[in-house]
Amino acid sequence: MPHLIYSIDDGLATLVLTDPPQNRIDPQMATELAEALEAIGDSNARALPVRSEGPDFSFGGDIVDWPDADVRRARAAEWALTSEQVPARVMAEAGVVNRVVSDDALPTEATALARKAAKGPTRAYGAHNSPLRAWAVGGVSAADELIFDIAMPLFETDDVKAALASAVRAFNAGLPRPALDFRGR
Repeated sequence: MPHLIYSIDDGLATLVLTDPPQNRIDPQMATELAEALEAIGDSNARALPVRSEGPDFSFGGDIVDWPDADVRRARAAEWALTSEQVPARVMAEAGVVNRVVSDDALPTEATALARKAAKGPTRAYGAHNSPLRAWAVGGVSAADELIFDIAMPLFETDDVKAALASAVRAFNAGLPRPALDFRGR
Protein backbone atom coordinates (compact mmCIF):
# COMPACT_ATOMS: atom_id res chain seq x y z
CA MET A 1 0.00 0.00 0.00
CA PRO A 2 1.43 3.42 -0.92
CA HIS A 3 2.50 5.75 1.87
CA LEU A 4 1.74 8.88 -0.18
CA ILE A 5 -0.07 10.13 -3.24
CA TYR A 6 0.47 13.19 -5.37
CA SER A 7 -1.30 15.05 -8.14
CA ILE A 8 -0.51 17.92 -10.47
CA ASP A 9 -3.21 20.28 -11.69
CA ASP A 10 -2.82 23.62 -13.44
CA GLY A 11 0.71 24.26 -12.18
CA LEU A 12 -0.10 23.20 -8.62
CA ALA A 13 1.14 19.88 -7.27
CA THR A 14 -0.36 18.38 -4.12
CA LEU A 15 1.26 15.67 -2.02
CA VAL A 16 -0.63 13.71 0.64
CA LEU A 17 1.00 11.43 3.25
CA THR A 18 -1.31 8.39 3.44
CA ASP A 19 0.08 6.21 6.22
CA PRO A 20 -1.82 7.39 9.31
CA PRO A 21 -1.94 7.70 12.19
CA GLN A 22 1.73 8.69 12.45
CA ASN A 23 2.82 9.03 8.80
CA ARG A 24 6.38 8.13 9.80
CA ILE A 25 9.09 8.52 7.17
CA ASP A 26 10.31 4.98 6.71
CA PRO A 27 12.33 3.64 3.75
CA GLN A 28 9.18 3.02 1.68
CA MET A 29 7.91 6.56 2.22
CA ALA A 30 11.37 8.00 1.56
CA THR A 31 11.52 6.15 -1.77
CA GLU A 32 7.98 7.19 -2.72
CA LEU A 33 8.72 10.76 -1.68
CA ALA A 34 11.87 10.88 -3.82
CA GLU A 35 9.95 9.50 -6.82
CA ALA A 36 7.06 11.93 -6.33
CA LEU A 37 9.36 14.94 -5.95
CA GLU A 38 11.26 13.97 -9.09
CA ALA A 39 8.01 13.70 -11.07
CA ILE A 40 6.76 16.99 -9.64
CA GLY A 41 10.11 18.64 -10.39
CA ASP A 42 9.86 17.49 -14.01
CA SER A 43 6.30 18.84 -14.32
CA ASN A 44 4.90 22.34 -14.80
CA ALA A 45 4.11 22.57 -11.06
CA ARG A 46 5.26 25.78 -9.43
CA ALA A 47 4.09 25.13 -5.86
CA LEU A 48 3.53 22.09 -3.65
CA PRO A 49 1.30 22.05 -0.59
CA VAL A 50 1.84 18.92 1.50
CA ARG A 51 -0.80 17.50 3.80
CA SER A 52 -1.52 14.21 5.51
CA GLU A 53 -4.31 11.84 6.32
CA GLY A 54 -4.98 11.13 9.96
CA PRO A 55 -4.75 13.17 13.14
CA ASP A 56 -1.00 13.90 12.90
CA PHE A 57 0.95 15.32 9.99
CA SER A 58 4.02 13.16 10.61
CA PHE A 59 5.98 11.89 13.57
CA GLY A 60 9.11 12.28 11.44
CA GLY A 61 11.67 9.63 10.68
CA ASP A 62 11.12 6.09 11.84
CA ILE A 63 14.15 5.88 14.12
CA VAL A 64 14.24 2.11 13.92
CA ASP A 65 14.96 2.36 10.19
CA TRP A 66 16.96 5.63 10.38
CA PRO A 67 19.56 5.08 13.14
CA ASP A 68 21.99 7.70 11.80
CA ALA A 69 19.56 10.64 11.82
CA ASP A 70 21.41 13.90 12.56
CA VAL A 71 19.21 16.05 14.77
CA ARG A 72 20.53 19.62 14.90
CA ARG A 73 18.08 21.38 17.13
CA ALA A 74 17.80 20.65 20.86
CA ARG A 75 14.02 20.92 20.95
CA ALA A 76 13.58 18.72 17.90
CA ALA A 77 15.87 16.16 19.49
CA GLU A 78 13.87 16.21 22.70
CA TRP A 79 10.60 15.81 20.84
CA ALA A 80 12.01 13.00 18.74
CA LEU A 81 13.49 11.12 21.70
CA THR A 82 10.39 11.41 23.85
CA SER A 83 7.90 10.92 21.00
CA GLU A 84 6.10 13.83 22.57
CA GLN A 85 2.94 14.92 20.80
CA VAL A 86 3.65 18.61 20.29
CA PRO A 87 0.69 20.96 19.83
CA ALA A 88 0.73 23.08 16.68
CA ARG A 89 0.82 26.27 18.78
CA VAL A 90 4.05 25.13 20.46
CA MET A 91 5.55 24.21 17.09
CA ALA A 92 4.71 27.72 15.86
CA GLU A 93 6.29 29.32 18.95
CA ALA A 94 9.44 27.24 18.37
CA GLY A 95 9.60 28.38 14.75
CA VAL A 96 9.07 24.88 13.36
CA VAL A 97 5.91 25.97 11.52
CA ASN A 98 5.03 29.42 10.20
CA ARG A 99 1.39 29.58 11.16
CA VAL A 100 -1.40 27.54 12.68
CA VAL A 101 -4.91 27.33 11.25
CA SER A 102 -7.95 25.27 12.14
CA ASP A 103 -8.40 21.83 10.59
CA ASP A 104 -11.38 23.11 8.61
CA ALA A 105 -9.41 26.04 7.19
CA LEU A 106 -6.24 24.08 6.41
CA PRO A 107 -6.99 22.92 2.83
CA THR A 108 -8.13 26.40 1.80
CA GLU A 109 -5.23 28.17 3.53
CA ALA A 110 -2.63 25.74 2.18
CA THR A 111 -3.93 25.99 -1.38
CA ALA A 112 -4.04 29.80 -1.18
CA LEU A 113 -0.45 29.92 0.08
CA ALA A 114 0.70 27.49 -2.61
CA ARG A 115 -1.03 29.50 -5.34
CA LYS A 116 0.59 32.69 -3.99
CA ALA A 117 4.00 31.01 -4.06
CA ALA A 118 3.35 29.69 -7.57
CA LYS A 119 2.83 33.26 -8.80
CA GLY A 120 6.15 34.36 -7.32
CA PRO A 121 9.77 33.88 -8.42
CA THR A 122 9.91 30.11 -7.96
CA ARG A 123 13.44 29.85 -9.40
CA ALA A 124 14.63 32.34 -6.77
CA TYR A 125 12.73 30.46 -4.06
CA GLY A 126 14.57 27.30 -5.07
CA ALA A 127 17.90 29.12 -5.06
CA HIS A 128 17.40 30.02 -1.40
CA ASN A 129 17.60 26.39 -0.29
CA SER A 130 21.31 25.79 -0.94
CA PRO A 131 22.70 28.71 1.07
CA LEU A 132 20.22 28.01 3.88
CA ARG A 133 21.42 24.40 4.03
CA ALA A 134 25.05 25.55 3.93
CA TRP A 135 24.37 28.08 6.69
CA ALA A 136 22.71 25.41 8.88
CA VAL A 137 25.76 23.16 8.57
CA GLY A 138 28.69 25.54 8.20
CA GLY A 139 27.49 28.97 9.29
CA VAL A 140 27.49 32.29 7.50
CA SER A 141 30.87 31.82 5.82
CA ALA A 142 29.73 28.55 4.22
CA ALA A 143 26.59 30.22 2.88
CA ASP A 144 28.57 33.25 1.65
CA GLU A 145 30.78 30.97 -0.44
CA LEU A 146 27.76 29.76 -2.41
CA ILE A 147 25.86 33.03 -2.97
CA PHE A 148 27.63 34.19 -6.13
CA ASP A 149 27.39 30.81 -7.88
CA ILE A 150 23.72 30.48 -6.99
CA ALA A 151 22.56 34.04 -7.62
CA MET A 152 24.32 34.84 -10.89
CA PRO A 153 22.48 32.23 -13.02
CA LEU A 154 19.19 33.76 -11.90
CA PHE A 155 20.11 36.93 -13.80
CA GLU A 156 19.91 34.90 -17.02
CA THR A 157 16.28 33.87 -16.41
CA ASP A 158 13.41 35.48 -18.29
CA ASP A 159 11.78 36.37 -14.97
CA VAL A 160 14.74 38.41 -13.69
CA LYS A 161 15.30 40.09 -17.04
CA ALA A 162 11.66 41.18 -17.11
CA ALA A 163 11.75 42.22 -13.44
CA LEU A 164 14.86 44.35 -13.85
CA ALA A 165 13.54 46.04 -16.99
CA SER A 166 10.22 46.74 -15.28
CA ALA A 167 11.95 48.11 -12.17
CA VAL A 168 14.16 50.42 -14.25
CA ARG A 169 11.16 51.74 -16.21
CA ALA A 170 9.28 52.41 -12.98
CA PHE A 171 12.30 54.09 -11.38
CA ASN A 172 12.85 56.33 -14.42
CA ALA A 173 9.17 57.31 -14.38
CA GLY A 174 9.24 57.99 -10.62
CA LEU A 175 6.75 55.19 -9.98
CA PRO A 176 6.82 52.37 -7.42
CA ARG A 177 8.14 49.05 -8.65
CA PRO A 178 5.20 47.11 -10.13
CA ALA A 179 4.11 43.62 -9.13
CA LEU A 180 5.25 41.04 -11.65
CA ASP A 181 3.75 37.93 -13.14
CA PHE A 182 6.56 35.39 -12.72
CA ARG A 183 6.63 32.37 -15.03
CA GLY A 184 9.40 30.27 -13.49
CA ARG A 185 11.62 30.67 -16.56
